[in-house]
Amino acid sequence: PGLGDVKLTSYGLGVQRERFDYRFNPRQGLSADLDGSVGRKRSTTATLADQNTVPFTYNVQYELNGRLVWHVPVGRRGTVRFAGQGGTMVNERLFRNEIYRLGGIKSLRGVDEASIVASSFAIGTVEYRFLFEENSNFFLFVDQAWWEDQSQSQLLTDKPIGFGTGTSFETKAGIFSLTYALGKQFNNPIELRSGKVHFGFTSLF
Repeated sequence: PGLGDVKLTSYGLGVQRERFDYRFNPRQGLSADLDGSVGRKRSTTATLADQNTVPFTYNVQYELNGRLVWHVPVGRRGTVRFAGQGGTMVNERLFRNEIYRLGGIKSLRGVDEASIVASSFAIGTVEYRFLFEENSNFFLFVDQAWWEDQSQSQLLTDKPIGFGTGTSFETKAGIFSLTYALGKQFNNPIELRSGKVHFGFTSLF
């Protein structure tokens, strides 16, 4: 239930601007990324056995995604990172297997990787970083999110939050990051035993 056989042909346009003092471990600067697309979607919920007897549905689907990051220097080695990201898919019928998957180190820390299914979302981040080497830092962060899922018969929405600490450090192979975070979803309490450990790796060329 909620899944569909989907074929989407879309056309879009994107723009990206980045002005950091150093890309891999910035102390100041700004970056922005925005893209949008529109396309024709063919979809059906028929199985392989009855696909020839159930007609396909054709309609137009829109998608918009954006991300903004701003680093403000604090002291000699510190920086405060403000970040926002979001996206939305608009269609009269959305399926769970085509919409966004949120959670994890790239979106909402303190939540299992790709555990949240959403048709629209927005995530704001405030993070303090102490830069102790060119490619190494220690950080404290808070991620606040909002999402909704319109692929279900009844609209589902939530405002989860994640917070924690972590570090990024340089190795011979690249930059390795380790994050420990706690999260809260719906009306569930925050529990230490439900903390998440996120790993990340950036390769340097």
